[in-house]
Amino acid sequence: MEFTFWFLQTFFWMLLLASPLLVFLSLIIFIMGRFINRIEGWKIGWIGSFYYSFITATTVGYGDFCPVKRRSRVLAIAIGLTGLVMTGIMVAVGIESVKLAMRHVIEDKNNSAYVEFFEKQIYKGLDKKNISSD
Repeated sequence: MEFTFWFLQTFFWMLLLASPLLVFLSLIIFIMGRFINRIEGWKIGWIGSFYYSFITATTVGYGDFCPVKRRSRVLAIAIGLTGLVMTGIMVAVGIESVKLAMRHVIEDKNNSAYVEFFEKQIYKGLDKKNISSD
């Protein structure tokens, strides 16, 4: 439970620190989605533009809206690439939060039993794969 607490605390704190960049990228994605809406002449409004942008940025792409004009397709590719950058930032924040929470829990316990346990698990996995631990 302590690990979960530290992970969530660290994760949301790091998201707060990254929020200016994430908000900027989100606005860019939404604005590009709005342009696609106008170029294509879709009558889906603001909510539809947000939906299309989100689905495209997360690379889910249900296919219910499909740009056919060249400029729209270029913008759709830009939305997808920008979404990948946002996803990468979120994954990096999550990984770093796990590392920091794990370090805190191990150091807070001030007990080498945790470190020994993890080292044994790692070496056991290396031995199964016939990889030397040196």
